[in-house]
Amino acid sequence: FPIFEETVRDNKLLDYVEDLIGPNIRHIRQEKVNLKLPKGTRFPVKWHQDWAFYPHTNQKMLMACVSIDDTTRENGCLQVIPKSHKGPLFSHFKDGEFSAAINDELFDPSSTVHLEVPSGGVSLHHALTVHGSAPNNTNQKRRLLVFLYCNTDAWPLLGVTSMEYGNIGPVDWDRFTSTIVRGEATLFPKMESVQVCLPVPFDKPGYVFEEKVPITSSHEDPKN
Repeated sequence: FPIFEETVRDNKLLDYVEDLIGPNIRHIRQEKVNLKLPKGTRFPVKWHQDWAFYPHTNQKMLMACVSIDDTTRENGCLQVIPKSHKGPLFSHFKDGEFSAAINDELFDPSSTVHLEVPSGGVSLHHALTVHGSAPNNTNQKRRLLVFLYCNTDAWPLLGVTSMEYGNIGPVDWDRFTSTIVRGEATLFPKMESVQVCLPVPFDKPGYVFEEKVPITSSHEDPKN
């Protein structure tokens, strides 16, 4: 869609991204509209780390969330755990399968911070940052554009035929490099000693958004 292509390549947005991960930037094709319908009809998003879904050769990766509407505590703004970008990577497995949500007895959500962002604003978080959101309890919808970026020297450990392209088979070089939104491609991945765990076997798509999975009080105001 044109709105996605225009926004993902917006120079002002890319300036912020460059400040954090460097001048050579690739867009990981997982853009989406995070829509929360009124009065809790859009389910909570369970605690998770994007790094668990997209392991790469290094962690120069972040997510940008562009607010179409004001995001508030009442309508399900993003919630994060401060300093969780420093690790560890928590387990996202349940019964031996990748469940797309944190399932780790070491995880403690008590330091939760709510990121309230006005319409037109943007929040950025590292791929290892623990985050989630509560349902929308207002009478208005809450819309958010979500983009995932990495440095071009961060190569996907699952290959370019992974979740990014829907497992459709080999992706040619031209198509792969078409996702570069600033700077240049490289054939020399930067290898870092980082904690990874491949997200396979995958339990079922959408688990992180699923209503049937009980949501604990971790997405409620920790002060209440």
